[in-house]
Amino acid sequence: MSKYTVMTRALLKKMGLLYWDAERFVQMKPHGKRIDMFHILDLEALEPIDTIGIQVCGPTGKSEHHKTITVTRLEYTLAWLESPYRRLWLISWTKTLDKNKDGTRGKRRTWKPHFRKYALEGGQITWRDE
Repeated sequence: MSKYTVMTRALLKKMGLLYWDAERFVQMKPHGKRIDMFHILDLEALEPIDTIGIQVCGPTGKSEHHKTITVTRLEYTLAWLESPYRRLWLISWTKTLDKNKDGTRGKRRTWKPHFRKYALEGGQITWRDE
């Protein structure tokens, strides 16, 4: 499990969401391999009505995972988003400088999540960054 997945699990817990791992480990020689659920999901989270599929990445993986979601594995993305009760998030983590109390830039760096939320509108996949 990557450190980004661990940080995302802590974030989901802080948000009050129930979650579980949607990827599995397959033993192969000489090493194993992680397989994402439907090739696009690392985690699933439950809200009172919706199920959220979550892909997690670090600072350099956002464009690659976005391409996987919107091009390479488009059929899985469309099938996931077909239901009005399912959502898809790409959460990427970057290190940013914290601000001091007086508003100036400090020296301490912390990990911050960036959300890209996907939706199905008129048969087309749309997204917005938050």
